[in-house]
Amino acid sequence: MDNQKHEMEFEKALISHLRNNKIDKKELTGLSKNLAGAAKNGLKIIDWHIVGQPPAIDGIHFTGHLDASKVAGLNKIVADEFWRELKIFRKGIPFPDIFEVSGIAEIRNQVG
Repeated sequence: MDNQKHEMEFEKALISHLRNNKIDKKELTGLSKNLAGAAKNGLKIIDWHIVGQPPAIDGIHFTGHLDASKVAGLNKIVADEFWRELKIFRKGIPFPDIFEVSGIAEIRNQVG
């Protein structure tokens, strides 16, 4: 339940932060749902910020942690079409305890 609360708070914060910029509403909704979907698949987003200078935002850079027990969720995260860049680092010796996932979700459509 805690993960659902975190997911909803993240999606709400992202939408409110980007709403005032010239981003197509359909693009904004899709982007926030995909990042929140990554959270639903086990990714705990620990940091995020915008890439670019408002109002011309290029994307969202994020960093998150994924428990090794939820590694199956990586397939759904990687399959998303919004990624411009995605880096996955495993952490733990000898077996990974968590995966650190960072990347840039690209914003393609902006209204003039």
